[in-house]
Amino acid sequence: MEFWRAIGLKLLFTVITILSLLAIFSEANLRSMIGITLFVFAVSFLIGDLVILRKVSSITATIIDFPLYLLLLWISCDFFLFADILETYGIPLMGATFLTILEPFVHIRLRYAARKSKPNFSSQAYLTESSQEIIEKDEEND
Repeated sequence: MEFWRAIGLKLLFTVITILSLLAIFSEANLRSMIGITLFVFAVSFLIGDLVILRKVSSITATIIDFPLYLLLLWISCDFFLFADILETYGIPLMGATFLTILEPFVHIRLRYAARKSKPNFSSQAYLTESSQEIIEKDEEND
């Protein structure tokens, strides 16, 4: 359940950021806005959160997320909008900045979900118990 909350949080951040930037600074239609949002969300979640975050710390993953967001937004704005310089370079730069600022909150949720899903077994629970009498009997038999 916590994993789905983290996905929902990331989707919410992505939708609000990208739709507001595209609505303010470009004349994109709703289909293009939704396409860009879903593309950026899906690829950044698969690469940034499922691959990179599992291998490095949250701070390093956030630093790596900025160029990832910048590249994804630049490619998608160029592909979907066919726009001028502001829309091709300004929107991706602002979007990558805002999404990178919000990304640590998603990382906290994902780390919490991963920690909560792991069973809480201690290594002491599976150790065998031996008493002094058993050890002394084994020494007498040798």
